[in-house]
Amino acid sequence: MVRISKVREIEKKMRKILFLIIFLGPQIVCAQKTESEISPDFNRYELDAKAKKIPLSEIVSRVEVVRLEETPSSLLSYVNNLEIVDDKFVFPSGDQGDVYVFSEKGELLKNINKLGNGPGEYTSIDDFWVKDGLISIYSRVPKKIRRYSLEGKFIDRKEVPYRAAHVVEANDGFVLDMEMNYIEEGLRYNIVLLDENLQRTALLKPYKSGEGRQYGIYMSQRSLRPYGNKTLYSRIMNDSLYMIGNKAVKALAHFDFGNQWLWNSESIVRQDALDMVRTKGMVWHLNPTVSKRFIYLTYLTSYIDSGSILIDRFSGKKTRIDTGDIVLGALLWDNDRLLVSVQSVDVRAILDSLDKSQWMFKEGTTQEEIESSENPVLMWLTFK
Repeated sequence: MVRISKVREIEKKMRKILFLIIFLGPQIVCAQKTESEISPDFNRYELDAKAKKIPLSEIVSRVEVVRLEETPSSLLSYVNNLEIVDDKFVFPSGDQGDVYVFSEKGELLKNINKLGNGPGEYTSIDDFWVKDGLISIYSRVPKKIRRYSLEGKFIDRKEVPYRAAHVVEANDGFVLDMEMNYIEEGLRYNIVLLDENLQRTALLKPYKSGEGRQYGIYMSQRSLRPYGNKTLYSRIMNDSLYMIGNKAVKALAHFDFGNQWLWNSESIVRQDALDMVRTKGMVWHLNPTVSKRFIYLTYLTSYIDSGSILIDRFSGKKTRIDTGDIVLGALLWDNDRLLVSVQSVDVRAILDSLDKSQWMFKEGTTQEEIESSENPVLMWLTFK
């Protein structure tokens, strides 16, 4: 029994590490630091990564749970970059090029996989979004966006003129995050705007050759996210959130961790930076998920240790959330509810920490199904 318990403990720790790598996983690349204009809605939030933690049960009024059906065609390693389309959940998962479509009850509807080098196939899924009922997949190599129906039928492809780190489709074209590469010699901007025909319309946030921290860390999470008719931009190793719209970029929020922020010094060299991320226990990366009222801010204090703070944009109240060793993978705000992904082994512990009146299983979901599956689970959190 001791050996079995120890194995389960190790398995749970490895799942947490994998979960954090997927949602906030680092890869080495260059990053730069520049300034921006300020949005009229700009707010500065003073935050403390060591503030008293408040149990989840004290800040949520309702938790809704839906399982994701496990079949031989839907063995999920994680849920990330999820989109809700006509009450369906659409998202990529794993490293084999799979895109899944689930019903609102968590039933598998479609597994799409077009990974390859042939006509109508994609070489990788580096960015993913759904617009007008079509799935778009961006591959950095060979700089192409391919579109598919929700049934997996190939529609068309477009060539992106620059090898961007991340791409998202906006209302009137595309937004490119150029953190990984400069545009061309002598032309260096962090943001490039393209029209619907992928012709360049604007260059934003310029930087000089050699400027910034050359030990930067590129994250696998999306740096660009739609926000109404604008785009939110969360830069690598930066404690500010930007809003892109009307061919301009403006600061929307500054998350001030004071001396707990690792990158306060400009004199850190590359190898020192990598070691400091691992050993200093300081906040070094942020992942904000934004709604009209709330910001759910996930932060890293090492490569595997994380925390979360709920910010009320109306009142300014900040709450550091206590979830124990459980990681809530924030996906998006579904109206006023935060949709998160949770490992199935952690669901019971979360529900046990709540009063029975605070949670419910959605139609088609049972505790037995969750515990018999290794697929992640979706949860909607309604905050008080």
